[in-house]
Amino acid sequence: MIDININKVRKSFGFDVVLNDINITIQKGEKVGLIGSNGSGKSTILKIIAGKENIDSGTVSIRNGVSVGYLSQIPEDNDIIVKDFINNAFKELLDLKQKLSVYENKLLNSDYKTITKYMNLQEKFANLGGYEYETKIQKILPVFNITEEMLSRNFNTLSGGEKTILSLVRLLL
Repeated sequence: MIDININKVRKSFGFDVVLNDINITIQKGEKVGLIGSNGSGKSTILKIIAGKENIDSGTVSIRNGVSVGYLSQIPEDNDIIVKDFINNAFKELLDLKQKLSVYENKLLNSDYKTITKYMNLQEKFANLGGYEYETKIQKILPVFNITEEMLSRNFNTLSGGEKTILSLVRLLL
């Protein structure tokens, strides 16, 4: 079964053609490495697969249900507390959790429409793993030696290596 298929992809930056007529097929379960000199387009291919870069021509197909993540070579600057940086992996869930809280306060004197909206939000929250996300975070932090002290630091005060590790953790989550 094919997970990712790249067919006749062309990508240029201005007059500089980086990828020309590229074909790649990745089967389910395969492990793939990209090898090439600097500027040969390795990162560009990965960004295209992750949807962070557009192509000039050709096609990129990713099988439904396949999850693609991209970890940048250069850690981002982010003026945020590390704990919040990690929690951003669950931004949609946290937004839902906040909406649920608002509706819970309205439920005491509510009408059918409010109750229905709350129930729909509750179902979406559960389906997205809203009751498991904190457990996932607590399980992965020790694997990467992320301490409580580190969680309270500002992301921008970390070393490049620490930022990369935390970016990988967020991507995995």
